[in-house]
Amino acid sequence: AGPTSVLGISCPGFTPVPGLEHAAIVQVSGGFSHSAAVSIEGELFCWGLNQTGCCGAPPVQYFCPEPYNVSCIYATPSNLALGGSATQSSVYDGKDAALAIDGDVDGSSPDRCCSTQCEPQPWWELDLGNFVTI
Repeated sequence: AGPTSVLGISCPGFTPVPGLEHAAIVQVSGGFSHSAAVSIEGELFCWGLNQTGCCGAPPVQYFCPEPYNVSCIYATPSNLALGGSATQSSVYDGKDAALAIDGDVDGSSPDRCCSTQCEPQPWWELDLGNFVTI
């Protein structure tokens, strides 16, 4: 909702915000010319007038017509290892480094985890393939 300048349309009543259907919103803030919402995951979304970057979008974007995820505050966690390349010093019982980056985080069975031989100073390494923000 809010004034016409926030969404660019007049909303006489409560209106779902396009772009936030996927997020469980737990907190909202409505200003005169921009609005913000925080998801249960801690993500911050802003939309409306972005004059001087007040919506968290680059200042060259004067207006945010849909919620913008302000990723410098918080973003939904993601597995940076997926799609990467992993190696380890040795392999025990066929349990190689790829098991550590396959997306399976259950860990309830040794068959789901990588394992090295019994050796001094074993190591495991992940190449993300690019620079990433952590």
